[in-house]
Amino acid sequence: MRIPLTIEKTPALLSRTGLFASLVDLTPQRGLIPYNVNVPLWSDGATKQRWMAPGRSPIVFAPAGEWTFPAGTVFVKHFELRIDERRPNRKRRLETRLLVVDGTGNDYGVTYKWRPDNREADLLHDSSREDIRIEKANGRRQQTWYYPSPADCRTCHTAAAKFVLGVKTRQLNGRFTYPASGVTDNQLRTWNYLELFDRPLDEHQIAGLAKLAALDDTRASLTDRVRSYLDANCANCRRPGNIIRATFDVRFETPLLRQGLLDIPTVSDSLNLSDPRLIACGDPGRSMMAQRMKRADKYRMPPLASAIPDRTALDVLERWIKAEATLPAEGRKRRSGNR
Repeated sequence: MRIPLTIEKTPALLSRTGLFASLVDLTPQRGLIPYNVNVPLWSDGATKQRWMAPGRSPIVFAPAGEWTFPAGTVFVKHFELRIDERRPNRKRRLETRLLVVDGTGNDYGVTYKWRPDNREADLLHDSSREDIRIEKANGRRQQTWYYPSPADCRTCHTAAAKFVLGVKTRQLNGRFTYPASGVTDNQLRTWNYLELFDRPLDEHQIAGLAKLAALDDTRASLTDRVRSYLDANCANCRRPGNIIRATFDVRFETPLLRQGLLDIPTVSDSLNLSDPRLIACGDPGRSMMAQRMKRADKYRMPPLASAIPDRTALDVLERWIKAEATLPAEGRKRRSGNR
């Protein structure tokens, strides 16, 4: 693999990075480790494949919060979009993104856009948009895909989040079937076996470590599923130490009643809602979080590289707001007295 520590030397073609032995079927080079996350970032319905190339020293493991990655660590994420709703296996390659941990404690991100023939992908220096035709059972629709620039990568991969998103205990604490061997195992156990961490893990304790719950995991409560989704999709910005106007903290490790979500007045545009709250307990119509997730204009969330609302997440969020998003009695009295 030939991935430089500085963005200026990034190869112009994906084939020249040495990440893949074959671009035809995306066969990764030896040493590129496939992985998955328990709760993926919403990307307008795209499917993704992920790999990681270890850096020059071990990963500093943390049971909660973010891990610390050494210089030379490379994360690869490949995006494809289903282009025929009648035939789910028909997909189009869109882009392959790299996130590289440099030698200064920071990182950089780049995007390679695939050519129509799927034989090569070209490095993008600026963002771009492309309208993609999707076949439907009763016609066609058009979906706009946003290819991020290196500057866009900095919008989400923030210093407060330690730049690397998704690769942490609560996201990798789950089972994964490794394509090369067909073996299914817990990813933390696998990475521990590969000696990727700065200290060996006690494998008997892995089951007790934090784990995010997918939206469709009916074994988990609505509360855990919503908090997991917000952690995966919003916590890169919505956390202490980030330069944003939001005053709440949606990291999963922060207890719900300390996240600043329930019955809290908004600090942004009211969107013409009556007495809006971040989460108005029992009332999705007054809940700014739900209303912004529905939008496709400048007020939408997430604000970058997404043009289609995540309907599944919205359904779970609204059911949670109606059924489980409640304050303790003393909290309700205190908030009511302050209005």
